[in-house]
Amino acid sequence: LDGTLLDFEGASHVALAQGLKAALPPESMTWELHGSIIGTPPATWSRGLLEKLGVPAEKLSPEQYLEAYTEVIDGLYSTLQPMRGAVELVERLHALGVHMAIATSSPREHFEKK
Repeated sequence: LDGTLLDFEGASHVALAQGLKAALPPESMTWELHGSIIGTPPATWSRGLLEKLGVPAEKLSPEQYLEAYTEVIDGLYSTLQPMRGAVELVERLHALGVHMAIATSSPREHFEKK
């Protein structure tokens, strides 16, 4: 879904960066770090990013980071756009009777908002 049908990574990067504000400047979230977590569950990436950035749990716990991320990303869902050509492709496949499904590693509650 993300990056194939939906342009999500830009908004996700903003939320990942803003979620760090309690511990580090948002600029600490690089695209390299972001890329290292794509497809991983939130509990895993939140812990991993904070470890890589050297943020102690008493400054920002993985749970607090996820909460801050979720607050920001929830405000950005309405700005998400389909990837270029995605709508036309899905419409054409549908017209041809092709069966389709969506695969995503996003938690269900986030998927439903997308």
